[in-house]
Amino acid sequence: MLTAEDGVHAAWIAANEQPGLILLDHYLPGADGLTILDRLRRVGVTSDIPVIYLTGSDSESLEKKAKSDGVVAVFRKGDLDEEEFMWAINRVFGIRTARERWKTFDTQDKRSAGPSWAGTDTPPPEIPDGSDPWA
Repeated sequence: MLTAEDGVHAAWIAANEQPGLILLDHYLPGADGLTILDRLRRVGVTSDIPVIYLTGSDSESLEKKAKSDGVVAVFRKGDLDEEEFMWAINRVFGIRTARERWKTFDTQDKRSAGPSWAGTDTPPPEIPDGSDPWA
């Protein structure tokens, strides 16, 4: 994990280290997150690095702007849902839960009969009683 003291330093680290994922805060010293995101998208070596955007703001226009600039997800720090946050990170790295792997294995020969969520970025449905035998 790499960290930066400010947005400009973060863009420099990203260009030199080319991480697999960037967690970018909106409120940064020196330049806000959208300015840094714009820089990242304009530099060839950082243009395709997935970004998850964090903000303390309730601004929907900020969220729309970040999403239009290609972020994977936007999370508000005040009401951060840990499960959704981890789902977004896992999606970036292609990590699948044991339940998803089992369903994929189980339906390998029955592709057309697979569950409606198979092959999508949405999580599989929860089991009604809240348990998860595949976790």
